[in-house]
Amino acid sequence: MTGSSPRPGDDHGVYETLDLCLECRACKAEARGSRYGSLQERFLAGYWQSYGTPLHAKMLGNVHTIAKLGSPVASIMNRVVASGPMRHFNEALFGIDHRRTRLR
Repeated sequence: MTGSSPRPGDDHGVYETLDLCLECRACKAEARGSRYGSLQERFLAGYWQSYGTPLHAKMLGNVHTIAKLGSPVASIMNRVVASGPMRHFNEALFGIDHRRTRLR
């Protein structure tokens, strides 16, 4: 980032950089007055509007709806999702690393 605000959808390199963000908000502490989070949100909204929202973002953005749908069969779904084949499927389709364990 050179200090100038990129225009949404113009630069795939900016997208790749912003896509690496862990959303830890350390940039806010490092650069007082930094509006990095705001820049990221605006850029990604414009980028996805131009190029389409990736499936993993749609899925994670609707996690509450997915949880409601799966809750009646939670014991079964928990076993299915924890299985090796499903973990690899989730990695291929949604970008969720197969080595990731559930959150505690």
